Amino acid sequence: MSQGSTSPSLSVEFFNQVYQGKPAWEIDTPQPEIIKLAEAGKLTGHVLDIGCGTGCNAIYLAERGCNVTAFDLVSAAIEQAKARLGNRPLPVNFLVASALQLPEWSEPFDVAIDAGVFHVFNDKDRLRYSENIHRSLKPGAKLYVICFSEHQPGTDGPRRMTQQEIRDSFQRGWQVESIEPAIYQTQAQFHGSAKAWLATIKRV
Repeated sequence: MSQGSTSPSLSVEFFNQVYQGKPAWEIDTPQPEIIKLAEAGKLTGHVLDIGCGTGCNAIYLAERGCNVTAFDLVSAAIEQAKARLGNRPLPVNFLVASALQLPEWSEPFDVAIDAGVFHVFNDKDRLRYSENIHRSLKPGAKLYVICFSEHQPGTDGPRRMTQQEIRDSFQRGWQVESIEPAIYQTQAQFHGSAKAWLATIKRV
């Protein structure tokens, strides 16, 4: 499914339906770009995982010593994330929430990751997203966004994003430090990977 700038953002009903099965983006391992960021020492401290799905990225970061707060719009995804965590005493908290309507956190976060959420929103909702995540982060904190790029062939799946669309969404209170080619991993039957952007965005 693709969407234009004025189309509605993908809804909770859509994602609830998808999670009745196994979504293409649930690969049962952390996204490769998240692993690279962690190994480069860029994901430390109190991490906010935006749209965590079944928790692979969040649990991986908690295993590396991060204190992780991870949320998803879909309660079934959060239930699966908690089941994946099991009884392991890791510093990760899973909750149901929307990036467009976040709770008041007890303290702001050191860093945030978004592996495949930003590109589901239309132009208007991307600005709401930007404002909400801005309020959630400490000054100087980094947001790392992985989203489909316009170089990904076809129209199936989420909206393709251009670098300019990313920059336009983070003009107020942010500094876009870099936007680099990346890969978004999917299940093998969904071609295995998609061409993506990795945006590094600083909260100012």
